[in-house]
Amino acid sequence: AFRTQGFGVLKYHGSLELLRSTTQRSPDAARRLDDDGHLVQILRLHAILYFGNAAQLLRSVKQLLRLDGDDDRDDAATKGGAPPQHHRGARPPLARPPHYLLVDLTLVLDLDSSAAEAFVTAAELCHARRCVLIVSGCGAPRGAVRQRIERAGIEL
Repeated sequence: AFRTQGFGVLKYHGSLELLRSTTQRSPDAARRLDDDGHLVQILRLHAILYFGNAAQLLRSVKQLLRLDGDDDRDDAATKGGAPPQHHRGARPPLARPPHYLLVDLTLVLDLDSSAAEAFVTAAELCHARRCVLIVSGCGAPRGAVRQRIERAGIEL
């Protein structure tokens, strides 16, 4: 599934089923991505993450892990922003939790300690559901985003 978010910290949500690299793959590998690509979910965040919007990250993680009982539809009035738009050919909400959750911070300008703690909570939720949390795009080794994530105890 692929969707864009109008406002808030979630820039888009997708999976390896649709967001593929340009690498040439064997027919078997391509078929495996078709069949299992939805088990690798990708959240790309943007803006500045702080105590006021870190809850949106946790809501997204809980939805993906099926911890909230929600049917994966956002309510623009309560979740801050326009409802997501689904990419053509998008799969319905996951029937089971993903095996991997990749959170891409390439477009995140900064984050505070509350947002960094949200990543710790997200990692704990993922671990409880046997899902591996991968945080990427934290920038330079001495960058503020990377340092705050590492200080919170998230391995990069």
